[in-house]
Amino acid sequence: PHDRRAVGRRVANTQRSLFGPLVAAHVGRALTDELFARMERRAEELSNELVDEMGVHYIVCSLSLV
Repeated sequence: PHDRRAVGRRVANTQRSLFGPLVAAHVGRALTDELFARMERRAEELSNELVDEMGVHYIVCSLSLV
């Protein structure tokens, strides 16, 4: 996405999905929300550089036993 807000949201949501529970356990929910809001704003500022580095990766798994 080339929309600055979309880039910021994507970066923050990706990081929150990975580190959110760990951060929340250490600093609490309110500070966690503030941290990821700041991350989103920072990613918006750096969106042009981040778009070049971002990509969608797919992993395909087959569970057949044939």
